[in-house]
Amino acid sequence: MSNKARYVDIGRFFPVFILILMLFCSHDTLLFGTNKNELFISICEIIPFAIIAMTVPYVLSLQFIDTKKMIPILLLVFLPFLSCIVNKESYNNYIYRAAIIIASAFLVLLYDYKRIFHIYNKIMKFLAIWSCVVWLISLLSPEVIELFPVINNSQSLEYHFLGFSNVCYIEGLSRNLSIFREPGVYVIFLVIALIAEIHILDNKKKKLNLIIYCVALFTTFSTAGYILLFILAIYYLFIKHDSKREAVFIIGTIIIGFVMANQFGMLDVLFEKFSYGTNTYGSWLARLSSLTKNIEISFKNPFFGIGRYALYDTTLAVDGTYTSDANTNTILIGSAAYGLLFGGLCLFSCLRFSYVVCGEKILSTVIISLILLAALSNEDMGQNYVYYIIIFLGLFTPSETVEKEIEKKV
Repeated sequence: MSNKARYVDIGRFFPVFILILMLFCSHDTLLFGTNKNELFISICEIIPFAIIAMTVPYVLSLQFIDTKKMIPILLLVFLPFLSCIVNKESYNNYIYRAAIIIASAFLVLLYDYKRIFHIYNKIMKFLAIWSCVVWLISLLSPEVIELFPVINNSQSLEYHFLGFSNVCYIEGLSRNLSIFREPGVYVIFLVIALIAEIHILDNKKKKLNLIIYCVALFTTFSTAGYILLFILAIYYLFIKHDSKREAVFIIGTIIIGFVMANQFGMLDVLFEKFSYGTNTYGSWLARLSSLTKNIEISFKNPFFGIGRYALYDTTLAVDGTYTSDANTNTILIGSAAYGLLFGGLCLFSCLRFSYVVCGEKILSTVIISLILLAALSNEDMGQNYVYYIIIFLGLFTPSETVEKEIEKKV
């Protein structure tokens, strides 16, 4: 029996609807994640339970579900609860996170990775086009943007709401953040879309799609985004490209993008982040300290971690006048909060996901793994569906070799 036959046929638009809910009604969006209006936050907290309610009948009807898949799901759900009990923390947020994990697992049980990313990339392509158009309008005609309603985030910053994108002027600069709570989060979703476009999907418009994602990423003016895009471009140029003409085309696009970024003075900002005494140095310090401090905490508390709430209150580093509290390393946060087993399982899953989508090619796997892990180190994605979708795809998706062996036996 083929792999596709293991999945329940529940309609063409059902997975589209579920993924739209996961992307738009997420903790990592502005409208539902950092909105000062608590009504939207309450809606966001209901969504994972609604997704579970919609998908559980189909999951239960699967005739060929591997019971071994239940073990990692149970581990990822119950290890945080053990940490919660041991560290005597409030259980409210743990229930919400568990619902996100279960909802993500159910989607992966119902659909293979190619179907999921086919839908994901279509949504991201739409968001990229829309957000780039909105960003261009915000640059050329700010008075038009001012006609749209205002959303205040939890820090009371004002964002103009334009449906599938939001605009905020900070120091006169508009950065593309699409529907997400900040540009750095948008970068993660775009990098995942780029990886899927390069390795998973077989689109006739691959070049055009890659350009759209690259342009959207450039307009975020994110230092981490630029670094990740540069590494992806080098990888695509020397390892993955289908032809020399395609390689030249891609590198030309990247060069044009960097010229544009330089025109807006963003390359100066990029290098300033590594210089002590600049306003942006704290961003670099936060990412570095979220690596070192979380590792230290993980090995001091290997079995149950210190708990997520305790980690929120942990000062990561102090460097002169800079104090870092912003914890951004997704996998290491899980390890420090819930223990080494939780963090190790998530790390293994990301590595195996890269191994599967890269067709078991070691060099490609190493590079894509590093890019994926670096992206997930840019912001805390511990309450995001897409992160756990990658985790479960890494755990559940058979490699090409295994899949061929299965098909031979059927």
